[in-house]
Amino acid sequence: MHDVEALVTRVVDGDTFVCTVYGHILDLEFDLPNQYIRIIGIDTPELEKETYLAGMKAKERLEDLILNKKVRLHSEGKRSFHRILAKVYMEDERNVADVLIKEGLGVPYEG
Repeated sequence: MHDVEALVTRVVDGDTFVCTVYGHILDLEFDLPNQYIRIIGIDTPELEKETYLAGMKAKERLEDLILNKKVRLHSEGKRSFHRILAKVYMEDERNVADVLIKEGLGVPYEG
């Protein structure tokens, strides 16, 4: 699959966000709003009672990194719970999952 660019419009939790995907294939331009993306390679704490504070910390950091910013998505063509699974790269080409793992806000996840 081709990499595509996206503008992040909302962060759901530490490893899921909503964006508008845009780009072109051949002569066709496209904008796909409200696409849910699950970041490949990381699992962050859920926003549930037992893990709420850690989950909010991961969510807030993800907001700092990508909210209202352009990202590059590299999808492996899989979907999970109506979300696109993708590796996510910031404008400086850092992998979002790697940053969050390095900062202790999530753990590597290959599931």
